[in-house]
Amino acid sequence: MDFNLQDLEKFLGKTLSQTYATGENKIITPERPGFEEYGLTEGDWSYRDSYFGGSISWGQESVFYQGVPAWSLIYGGGMLKELWDDKELEKLTFGVMKKALIHSRNGKDEFLPRGPRCFRDDTSVYIAEWEGDITWFRGQEKVFVQDKLVHIYDFAGGLYVK
Repeated sequence: MDFNLQDLEKFLGKTLSQTYATGENKIITPERPGFEEYGLTEGDWSYRDSYFGGSISWGQESVFYQGVPAWSLIYGGGMLKELWDDKELEKLTFGVMKKALIHSRNGKDEFLPRGPRCFRDDTSVYIAEWEGDITWFRGQEKVFVQDKLVHIYDFAGGLYVK
């Protein structure tokens, strides 16, 4: 490993608040047809979030150091099956998730693989639970709207080690 974990953590602290959660740095021509992608480059570090889907989606966040894979997070899930047709609730739910993600890594000293452990707004609650650290982790995030569970994502990730 040619980098230190603190530098990786510092770079990760900028990724979600400058890509998907805010709509910034969207890649117009994704590497994989049918995917939505966001990217960020800073010095030796680069980041790409690549996903597909809607009510249910699957994706991967990847970080490269000097062009070499360094870290990754895979995620997937979405709205509960009985809610797939409720596009208004879906829009509200993903809005809450984006707010939570903006408040997650940005400027935090603690490693947060996705959003904060808990984020609340007027009608919704976002909860993320995980075990592990930046080198290896797994967890789940949930969104509740008016105290009803509406969305679940599972995630896992860590360092690339050859």
